[in-house]
Amino acid sequence: MSEQPEEMLDPDPSEEGSVDPPRPVRGGRLLALFAVLLALTAVGGVGYLYYLTVYQDPLVGIDGQIAALRIEQQAALSGQRQASEQAIAALQREVQAHLEARLESEEALARGINEGLRLSPPSSREWKVAEVEYLLRIANHRLLMEHDAVAAAKLLAAADEVLAGLDDYSLYPVRAQLAQERLALGNVEEIDVQGAFLRFEAIKAMLNQLPLQLPEYLAERRRPVEPGAQRSFWQVLLDRLGSFVEIRRYPEGGLRPLLSPDEATYLEMNLRLMLERAQLGVLRRDAVLYEHSVAAALAWLDDYLDHESAAVIEVRAELQSLQVLRLNRELPDISGSLTNLRSLARYGIEDDEAMP
Repeated sequence: MSEQPEEMLDPDPSEEGSVDPPRPVRGGRLLALFAVLLALTAVGGVGYLYYLTVYQDPLVGIDGQIAALRIEQQAALSGQRQASEQAIAALQREVQAHLEARLESEEALARGINEGLRLSPPSSREWKVAEVEYLLRIANHRLLMEHDAVAAAKLLAAADEVLAGLDDYSLYPVRAQLAQERLALGNVEEIDVQGAFLRFEAIKAMLNQLPLQLPEYLAERRRPVEPGAQRSFWQVLLDRLGSFVEIRRYPEGGLRPLLSPDEATYLEMNLRLMLERAQLGVLRRDAVLYEHSVAAALAWLDDYLDHESAAVIEVRAELQSLQVLRLNRELPDISGSLTNLRSLARYGIEDDEAMP
């Protein structure tokens, strides 16, 4: 088999004139075709890379990785945060428990100290502080319940004198508040309650001396009879009967008939009751009750008693002068000193006494 190729390579020279020229080898065409395909593949790869670079986001994969890393990091941080919160909550509970235990021990200690102080005899200073508190409470009661500014001012002055005797700088806020309240009470218009009460007593003593109003009768004018005039029997009879009976018509609100003894007694009792109500209004500083009572007494004087009597005129003038008395005054608030004293006695003075 090795000899056959040699024959093909060396043909017979006698046959060269009749043999066709040699054809090109097909391997070159294949090589060229492969080169073209390789070039097209390279161009396609370059175009695809250009497409990815220009028209597609080259960081898509990186962003996904970053997002995944962030999720993992957030999950780790969340776990750490929860662990930290649980640890902090546990510490807070522990600290709260220690604080509650400490507060309970302090309260027990304070109760023990207070119990010891309560069982011990009070000192002279405590007696004086209690006296000042009592005076201030009475002053507030007199001002609020009885509207007695004068008595309240005197009670405040007595309390301030006791505080001055203690000579304690810690009581300075109480004395400062007392000074303001005493000044405010000094600006309140003073009412002579005792004088007004006694003036009503004097009026009540004169009630049984006041005369009643007497009715005034005026004769009715009769028409004169003409001399020689003819009068019938019935006219003469009516004239005779009219001389025995007389009917008068009084306008509403005009003259009143004379009161009977029982009615006069009731009038005196009602006047006395109105005057006593006015006295009660003065004592209670009740302006509404006082004004209504005095106005009712004046109205009854005008309706039923004699206007021309000197006693009635005097009583009426006295009631009119009492009517202008104004009881509805604006009163100041004097509870600040009592509040300050109680606050100091609760937190300051007792602590100072407990100190050695």
